[in-house]
Order: sequence, then C-alpha cells, then structure tokens
Amino acid sequence: MELAGEPGVDAERAERAGRAPQALPFERRHQLVAWLALKRGWIGRPELAALLWPGQESRLALANLRKALHRLHGVPWAVALQASGQALRFAAETDVRAFEAALAAGRPDEALALYGGDLLAGFDDGGNAAWTERLRFERERLRTAWRDAALRRL
Repeated sequence: MELAGEPGVDAERAERAGRAPQALPFERRHQLVAWLALKRGWIGRPELAALLWPGQESRLALANLRKALHRLHGVPWAVALQASGQALRFAAETDVRAFEAALAAGRPDEALALYGGDLLAGFDDGGNAAWTERLRFERERLRTAWRDAALRRL
C-alpha cells in the first residue's frame, strides 16, 4: 500500500501489469484503512471511532465504524484487514514501512528513494481536528526522518 504522496494500493502489481495503481479516494473507509496500515498494530475500535467521528456520541461513532468496515467487504485488497474482538489492524506492506526499515538498517539512499512525498496527500480533513492533528504529527515525523537521511548523505 502506498501511503506517501497520494494513497493507493497494488502499485507494484499494477506496474508489472502496465496499468496505473488504484488510487484511494478520500472516504472514511479509506481513512480507516490508511491509518491502520500506517500504525501497523492493533488499534481499538473505540479509538478508531473517536478519531474518525469525533463529534459523535460513542455509540453512533462505533455504528459508523461498522458501516465503514462493511463497505470494505468485497474490495480485493481489504483481505489484509484483520479483526480481533474490539481491535483492528491492516496487515499489509506499505511504502512508509519500507522507508522506515531502510532508515533503521542504515540505508539512507534506499530510504530517500522510497520517500514519496507528504503522507496521505489529499486526506486532510478540515472538519475533523483530531484527524488533522494526528496526520500533521505523522507527516512531520516522516519529513524529519527524510531530512535527517538527506543530511547524512552530504
């Protein structure tokens, strides 16, 4: 899954087949998947519901989360979505994970080549301060890592 720049799925497979990767349009279900893919681990349903529907009562936010999950049924790449009780995760490789792994392994040139731009470009949500703040933090964290890698090359 591509999270840096415009989010998309199956980029490598699409490239091999000579077609464009499938872009993820800005929708709640795609916000959900992108956030789970970025965070990698298990995240509680109440936390996700509060992040994506912050102005709603907990019961309604959880109902919206269930609806978003239901809308992912039948989407081929959504098979990486896993549920365990009250927690969810998206177990798929991402460009951000590859970027961070290259940095951790001391391969700054590879990391710099993997950096595809601002995290989740086009996924800004002016009506959701919680989402905007977390996304801003993650973008800055990745920009800083990229900047540090670029400076090491000098």
